[in-house]
Amino acid sequence: EPQDAGYYRITANPGWSNPDNLTRTSVVVYQNADGDVCSVDDPGDSDCGDAANPYSLDIQLAGANLVGTLKNGSDNVGFAWIGLMRERNNAGLDEDVSRTNTWYEWLGGSNTSASGSFGMRIEENGRYQLEVNPPWNTTLTRFSVYLLAEDSDDDGDTIEASEIRICSSKSESNDDCRDNAVWSGVSNSQISFPAANVAIRVCDKDDSGTTCTPVPNAWVNVFSGFEWVGGSNTNNLGMARFSLPDGESYRFEVNPNWANPDGSRVETASGIA
Repeated sequence: EPQDAGYYRITANPGWSNPDNLTRTSVVVYQNADGDVCSVDDPGDSDCGDAANPYSLDIQLAGANLVGTLKNGSDNVGFAWIGLMRERNNAGLDEDVSRTNTWYEWLGGSNTSASGSFGMRIEENGRYQLEVNPPWNTTLTRFSVYLLAEDSDDDGDTIEASEIRICSSKSESNDDCRDNAVWSGVSNSQISFPAANVAIRVCDKDDSGTTCTPVPNAWVNVFSGFEWVGGSNTNNLGMARFSLPDGESYRFEVNPNWANPDGSRVETASGIA
């Protein structure tokens, strides 16, 4: 229930079990000084004739246009978390071809079902990133998938799966990405966990020599220069694994878990030939 006059965004999310791959939907409501509420198209719009107190509103969940299956080899991976982010930059969609002057807007995400399926919705032209997080306490490594979505037929309708292309990397230009494969609209597109090429083991601060008491649930950040590349919790063996591009140097920042409040953050560096 809104408390003060102004604009409010209400978001409805599908339940944990989501076999139809429905996606979240948001609506904006306006409350005037008298406490009456109505639904509006955008913040700043106060022209509505159905204002009431109380106000009843139906929110319909949207269907997904980005449907896929998460794999590890030939196995489906259930109960993983896939985040969806939109790339933003000050130059516009086509200007920053190096993909360097960018930041990411968090849009939400989806858990994979027990069978590894997931569904999300892309509604606007732009570059997007899927951040795939493995199920808790596994040896799989977090990875990202980069996408370019464009309403190529300019029909003004919702972007279709056939208008979403898979970019080879974050830095690939839009022109090059337009030559790549599209997200499958006929059958589920499959994305797979890559093989890890870096493994970090976090040990207790009181260990010495070759002794290692594993520290689970410690958070490990990865940086390339000043850019954050990714991160992962350690599993019950104290291990965090990453798949990182070759030919660069990386800095790993290890943070203590909640059970070790007197632990210190530690940094180390490594290069991948």
